[in-house]
Amino acid sequence: MTWTIKVVLYSTLVGITIFCLGIYLWAQNYEGRFPPSTHIDGIAVGGMDPEEVRQALQTRIDAILTDGIEVVVNNERRTLSLAILSSGDVAQDVDFELDETLDRLMAGHKDNSIADAGAMFLSLLSPRAVAIPVTLQ
Repeated sequence: MTWTIKVVLYSTLVGITIFCLGIYLWAQNYEGRFPPSTHIDGIAVGGMDPEEVRQALQTRIDAILTDGIEVVVNNERRTLSLAILSSGDVAQDVDFELDETLDRLMAGHKDNSIADAGAMFLSLLSPRAVAIPVTLQ
């Protein structure tokens, strides 16, 4: 091997090592937090911890229970009151699976910090949007 090929190979190896180390250190900022580019029901939650996300989403759920939900029928926007769909107490008849959704998303964090760093990096390349399942009883 000529010395130029060796220099190119070593430089490439050093560059890849620095890149991977940088990704690993960057991903440590997201430990215990949602990956970047994560959205739940239209709310950007990337970088937030589960309790912050729970509070933000609970505020939105409370507004839906109080004011109703916006629906589109025949290209017309209307607000549908959840009270007409329930037997009385809307909060008991409508089940937003908030905790299950948050647990499922946080389960993506690996015990292996190297795999977690890779997953965090990939989340930059492919944004994730999740909806909260709702059950009407």
